[in-house]
Amino acid sequence: MSAVDVLEVMDRDAELALSWNGRAKPESQQAFRESKEARAAVAELIEAAGRLERKAIEQARLTSSVFNSDVDRLRSALSRVRGAE
Repeated sequence: MSAVDVLEVMDRDAELALSWNGRAKPESQQAFRESKEARAAVAELIEAAGRLERKAIEQARLTSSVFNSDVDRLRSALSRVRGAE
């Protein structure tokens, strides 16, 4: 899987949906607001997972290889959704 800035994609798609459906339609504006709320939730999830990742890395040195494997998967997933930083 390649890296993608999920938040940027969500912003772009929300703007496109609004422009495709016309700004005057209430359902388009509602969909836009809901998209922005979903983006905020994903941003919060990425931030929380990042904090957990940093703590897990600190603990990984002291724990089993199974845990280390889980940490590696978390790091990989986070790097993909963050895109190029």
